[in-house]
Amino acid sequence: MTAAWYADGSRNLLDLRRRGLRPDSAVNVVIGHCRTFEPITIFVRDGTPIERLDWSMLVDLDVWLWAGLDTDIDHVAALVRSIAKAKPHEFVLRFKDQDGNIHDVGIGTGCHREAVPDYGVASEHSFLFCPINLAGTVLGRRLAQALTSSYRVSYSEEACA
Repeated sequence: MTAAWYADGSRNLLDLRRRGLRPDSAVNVVIGHCRTFEPITIFVRDGTPIERLDWSMLVDLDVWLWAGLDTDIDHVAALVRSIAKAKPHEFVLRFKDQDGNIHDVGIGTGCHREAVPDYGVASEHSFLFCPINLAGTVLGRRLAQALTSSYRVSYSEEACA
């Protein structure tokens, strides 16, 4: 079995989650540029093997994935798929263009309900992958389309579940 890797900056979030706490705002995951956000910022450096990263600390949290023009779209798509498997609460790709405009693409929403044994209700933990161009821009539409086609090719069973 291969040991899990954590992206740079994960320690603060891991410590919070181990204590049963959650951040007050969205967790910022940054790929392709190194801008710092507060309070929780996680960096995915170039060359990091995305398939080995452990994102389990993102379960049921709001996540903003920041990418810039210097980021390869295939690298972004692989990271989106990897984070989506962790089933965050709300997941948004925030793509910044050369003019500083932000093109938001909603990646999907997680559903996390604890079991209620007295009423025969089982726990539910799922993620609905449904990229939506939230910014209404041409670039946002292209990103949403690229992510949708990429995800369906690789994860058709999960996307239709």
